[in-house]
Amino acid sequence: MPAYRKILIALKDLDAKSMPALNKAAQIAKAHGATLEIFHALAQTVLVDALDAKKVSLKDFENQQLHACKVLPSA
Repeated sequence: MPAYRKILIALKDLDAKSMPALNKAAQIAKAHGATLEIFHALAQTVLVDALDAKKVSLKDFENQQLHACKVLPSA
């Protein structure tokens, strides 16, 4: 079996349905001494012009969305 150095897993939703895939990726990474990268993207359309008009940075918008999904603790 080839030795893996990096494993990338993409998660659309951070809910219980995605946990088996994440757990398996973590098992494989641990068994091979690999690093595990988790990719999570916003699943909604973001109109950057609208954010500019509101004077909201893309980073601030992302943090607002993550707080709304309870992925990040409130500041």
